Amino acid sequence: MGFHSLSFLVMDEDTIGHDDVIGKITLSKEAIGSQVKGLDSWMNLTRVDPDEEVQGEIHLSLELLKDTKKSSLRCQVIEARDLAPRDISGTSDPFGRVIFNNHSAETS
Repeated sequence: MGFHSLSFLVMDEDTIGHDDVIGKITLSKEAIGSQVKGLDSWMNLTRVDPDEEVQGEIHLSLELLKDTKKSSLRCQVIEARDLAPRDISGTSDPFGRVIFNNHSAETS
């Protein structure tokens, strides 16, 4: 539980070149822990690249679990909606990337 913040990046998968960042959410440990029953809400994405349009939101569920011996974090990326298009076709192939203590995991 030695983390300071948790970041969620919503990405557009590209078969050629690098994946594009659509937007991100960063939450501090204090913001997550201040909610007695955890956090379960839609959050607006924020801009990563100042030259790119940011639009959309992500539905996250986060809960700090504490018992006498250890603490843990339960995190669910539930859904995203109204995402800005990043492909030439005017659509996106979105996926999420969670970064936590120099580890990352991705949604399909």
